[in-house]
Amino acid sequence: MKGIIFDIDGTLMVDDKVLDGAIEVIEKINKQKIPFCFVTNTTEVSTQHLFENLLNKGFIVRKEQIITPIVIAKKILNSKGVKSIQICYSEDLKQEFSEYEFNEKPEVVIISDDGTGLTNSQINQIFQYFQTGSELIVLQNTKYYKKEGKLVVDLGFYSAGFEYITGKKIQSCGKPSKLLFDFALQQMRLSKSEDVYMVGDDIEFDILGSQKLGFKGFLVKTGKYFAGIENQFNDKPFQIIESVKNLLDIF
Repeated sequence: MKGIIFDIDGTLMVDDKVLDGAIEVIEKINKQKIPFCFVTNTTEVSTQHLFENLLNKGFIVRKEQIITPIVIAKKILNSKGVKSIQICYSEDLKQEFSEYEFNEKPEVVIISDDGTGLTNSQINQIFQYFQTGSELIVLQNTKYYKKEGKLVVDLGFYSAGFEYITGKKIQSCGKPSKLLFDFALQQMRLSKSEDVYMVGDDIEFDILGSQKLGFKGFLVKTGKYFAGIENQFNDKPFQIIESVKNLLDIF
């Protein structure tokens, strides 16, 4: 094993509660000096907030080990030479993009939310930005996630709608973006995905998405997982485990 990538929500924690064995797994791979990082599609809070929360929960982690779609969004903005943007909608994320100008005629609109979804008024505002020439980028395209014991729609629901009404493909910055996984390898100082493991609860984006890029996927039966979901796909996870705790024996 050369490295491990962990999803956070649904894999290490559910509803902000640490799952049994999660802290011990991170402690073990730290002791074994195995390169690892956290790759999350969570976009409702800043990277700093995620970092502080993991520390407060007892995880031994460095901020640079936490990779979010925000990193990829900035790479895209910089490659295009973008100066003006809007974040629609998450006030907590604006600090992450403080180097850009926020105005009412943005070059790019970054679609996000604060965890409560987008209102009809907000959806129409984004559409109006598009009509006046703004490019749309979505931080992630996850279909749904688990919140307070229920599956709820995520940003993928809105981005699909915007693609329908605009007739344009909207670039996503989250998993399973190759840009994001390549950056994860870079952060672990690895050049190839061979013998690198992705551990997550989303079979489509965490597991099968990473396996298409050469990683080995460990699907956990926690978070958004439900019995039989693996049968909905032709491709299968490298391995299915009950929870992250099982990695204490596997690794």
